[in-house]
Amino acid sequence: MMTKVNQLLDQVERLTSLADQQYDHARLEAIRNMNELEIEASVLKEEIAYNENMLAR
Repeated sequence: MMTKVNQLLDQVERLTSLADQQYDHARLEAIRNMNELEIEASVLKEEIAYNENMLAR
């Protein structure tokens, strides 16, 4: 699961870099994609924490 989170964070970095190279609509779309990936990574981190807590019980 952490591998998936790290992959998503890597994608965020790549999209940020691409956004810096783009203009107007393409840049906004890249930023939206980056935000969606950040949200997905956050949800996965919460799931990991929950699963680890459940396993600890």
